[in-house]
Amino acid sequence: MRTKKYLKIATILLLLYAVIGFWVFPMALRYFGEKALKEHVSPDAVITKVKANPFTWQLQVEGLSLSDPGGHWSFGAERATVNLSAKTLYKFYPVLDLVSLEAPRIRYLRSPQEESESEEVIAEPTEEGPESLEDVADLLNAYEIPEVSVALLEIKDGAMNFSDVTNESGFEKSIEPINFRLENFTTEVGAGEGNAMRFLAKTDKGAELEWTGELTSQPFASRGTIRVSGVEIDPFSPYFEKFIRFDLERATYSMQLSYAINFGDLENVFTISEGSVELANVHCVGREDAGEFFVLDSAGVSGVSFDYNSMQVDLEQVYIRSGLLGIRRNDAGAINLLNLLVLPEVEALPEVEAADPPESVAKGDDSFELPELPVGFFLKEYLIQDFHIQWVDSMIPGGADLEMVISEYSLKGLSSEFSEPVGLDLLVLIGESGRFKASGELTPAVAGVDLVLGVEALDLSLANAYGLSMAETQVGSGTFEYSGGLSGDFESGYRLSGDGSVQDFSVALAGDNAVDLEWKSFSFADLSAETKPLSVSLGNLVLTEPNAVLTRSAPEETAEAVEVEVAADANEAGAGEVAAEAEAEAGAEPSESTETPLDLEIASFVVEGGSILLIDQSIQPTFRLEVADAEVDVENITLGEEKSTEFSISALVNRSQFTMAGSAYPIDPRRETRMTMSLNELSLPVFSPYSGKAVGRKVGSGWFSLDTELQVDSGNLQASNDIKIDQLELGDSVDSPDAVKLPLSLAISLLKGSDGVMNLELPLSGDLYQPNVGLGQIIRTAVFGLIRSVALSPFSMLSSLVGSEEDLSQVEFAPGDSQLSPKMRGQLEALGTALQERPQLILSMTPSLSQSDLTTLARDLIQPDSEMEKVSVGSVGEDNSKNSHQFSVGRKARYKPPTTESEEVNVDETSQLPEVDPTDPVATDLMAARVQVVREMLLGIDGISEERLFVRDPDLTVDRSIVGFSLE
Repeated sequence: MRTKKYLKIATILLLLYAVIGFWVFPMALRYFGEKALKEHVSPDAVITKVKANPFTWQLQVEGLSLSDPGGHWSFGAERATVNLSAKTLYKFYPVLDLVSLEAPRIRYLRSPQEESESEEVIAEPTEEGPESLEDVADLLNAYEIPEVSVALLEIKDGAMNFSDVTNESGFEKSIEPINFRLENFTTEVGAGEGNAMRFLAKTDKGAELEWTGELTSQPFASRGTIRVSGVEIDPFSPYFEKFIRFDLERATYSMQLSYAINFGDLENVFTISEGSVELANVHCVGREDAGEFFVLDSAGVSGVSFDYNSMQVDLEQVYIRSGLLGIRRNDAGAINLLNLLVLPEVEALPEVEAADPPESVAKGDDSFELPELPVGFFLKEYLIQDFHIQWVDSMIPGGADLEMVISEYSLKGLSSEFSEPVGLDLLVLIGESGRFKASGELTPAVAGVDLVLGVEALDLSLANAYGLSMAETQVGSGTFEYSGGLSGDFESGYRLSGDGSVQDFSVALAGDNAVDLEWKSFSFADLSAETKPLSVSLGNLVLTEPNAVLTRSAPEETAEAVEVEVAADANEAGAGEVAAEAEAEAGAEPSESTETPLDLEIASFVVEGGSILLIDQSIQPTFRLEVADAEVDVENITLGEEKSTEFSISALVNRSQFTMAGSAYPIDPRRETRMTMSLNELSLPVFSPYSGKAVGRKVGSGWFSLDTELQVDSGNLQASNDIKIDQLELGDSVDSPDAVKLPLSLAISLLKGSDGVMNLELPLSGDLYQPNVGLGQIIRTAVFGLIRSVALSPFSMLSSLVGSEEDLSQVEFAPGDSQLSPKMRGQLEALGTALQERPQLILSMTPSLSQSDLTTLARDLIQPDSEMEKVSVGSVGEDNSKNSHQFSVGRKARYKPPTTESEEVNVDETSQLPEVDPTDPVATDLMAARVQVVREMLLGIDGISEERLFVRDPDLTVDRSIVGFSLE
């Protein structure tokens, strides 16, 4: 009976428990829960339905909806389920078998209004935070976390929408579905491991955020893996677009790492392992030109590990793969890479007094030292592959478009131990065929390098755009090859070594003095260039088959150009005067420079099969000179040491053989130079354009030969030049306003022998250390001196030709007489011999009278004719064979003529004599008689014909008893 009673009570209680659990409790929870949510969370809070199962201890809330009255946020969930475990009865804390949230929806709107409403004043902390890692560990481990245990915590098919209208362009992002799973989570102390957790969220475009791991407390510890994949960065551009001047069209971010946190073991408190970060599919375009300037297939870091206690970061690889960097310069000179960021304006800082420099700076310490880093690191490999760099330049005329590809750039073993060497491998593709290679080691601590370098098939025409823009230079072809190395460090200096060549090269330099240059090969061997001290040494330099065409263009002078040129000449002349005055003040001491800009040494320089064509279009007709079959051999070229350089040159100059050989000191040739030079039978008519302009005559024919011996000792120049000009004849006259009137025909006739050959000796001498004295000036002085002596003193040259010291430009007679003295006969014989040596010369004879002649003639007029001997003479300037008359050629002793023209004549006697005028017949007959005597004597010498003798009218301005000569 009692049993039935208890059974009834139990049944009633069970029914009551069921009614309360199934109906009363859900209704009360829905009512009071909704009311509380409306009061404290959202006035628009709604709970559609609440279900409970008192027997399985399961609670479900359906249709939960919350929203902000201002419209800033909202939350909704289709269903929330909680299953309470029976373990709660003896665990004395909540033990949940399941916590599930199905289809939660979260929306958040960030607006300027919401931002202003949420601003809060952050109070200064009243308590000091932990100062050490131990303090942090004690704080976390001592924190009492309410005990709770959840067998499974999950979120199914969640979604989140975020909108931001605080920027100029709005931002909206949806993440869906969001799935989160946490297994065996507990905060029970001593529960051990095994509380696995997992969180997974996906965006509407496929990005994923996943976390799997474990979490325990007392001590606080967690380990797990975080993975982010496929996150598109470009939708976040509203947050950074105001700081950049380009558009990020797309980019994808991924990241993964494993971590471990354990505040119970402070020696291993925090580590990261198997980490990786990658940025892929990056496309950036400029806002002005809308062209891609940065494209990247992928870049990232792999194999990341970090240990907090040792502050050590280890990286397996940092890589950049398949990218493009476009560098552009517009027509105003602005470069796009320098204008990508919007930098904030910085207010000018107040002026402060300069502090004393550090001691190392004050002492001029230029040592190299890397700063110490707070974190140690080791990077196994830094790798760049297939990265294109493009340079587009619109500033220069015609533009430039150059591209190079970093095929592979690898650094291995880079670490915070800067004293450890780093391996380097580099391959850069330049243009279509060029390759630059470098491999070896770098030592960061001392800026040390030990590399093997190589350049293959580098196309030199790639620089054409800048050559044309800056120097009107165009490289038509040419490839550069190099094989060598670079070694050294900052302290001891660097050394570049190797061999190289430039093959099949051609270049054209435009301008008034254009140059077209090409060669088959230019090679250098045993290069050694060092920085400490600065020096360059080379083995053999070989230039094969060079061909140069030098063209001087015809001048195009405007009035302004002429004025500028005149002004420039004036300025140059003024500068020359100032320089001359300064050098004159300096005196005659040698002006030697002790500074050598570069210690240069070249073992040899050889030219094989060279040619040069000189074209001068500034003169008409165009001048052309060809140098062919040039062979050059220069040994021991030095600039840093006092060594003698030996050289030899041979070539055909317009098919005439030219040779030069000798030795000199490159630093100062004035110290000691030895040189011999020869030129054999150079045809002279080719120089007619210059002779026509300079002296108004072309060169009809002739060949020029030269043999030179030159030596310089301590600035003292001594040189001999044996010049031979064969069969020189002047050609047609040229109407040239610049021509200088010179007696060229006379000079040539004087210099040219009977065989048509001019043999000249032109010695050179001078002190090259004297101010205003140079080799060019000495040569000009010698040449002009020769021309001056020929033009101004032709008879002196005739005298030297026959070894006479007499003046052959005249013969002198006694007053009133026409007889030749023995001395005068000797002069005429010497003159005749000289005329034999110079058959081209024509001799003109010009008689003159002195006052003593006229006085003597006056005395003769009062003497009986029988006392005078008569000779037949012709009138001056007439044919003697047709016009003859008698003239006295001898006198009796009583009429003794004065022995000199300066002898005084008795004034009383003179006053009684009749007056004789130079134009009187008796005076002209005397002059004719003298000319006749000279003429007959010269005609008696072999090789002198009447055609070579010419009689000119008397020169009555000369007060001398002579017959003067001139040459034509």
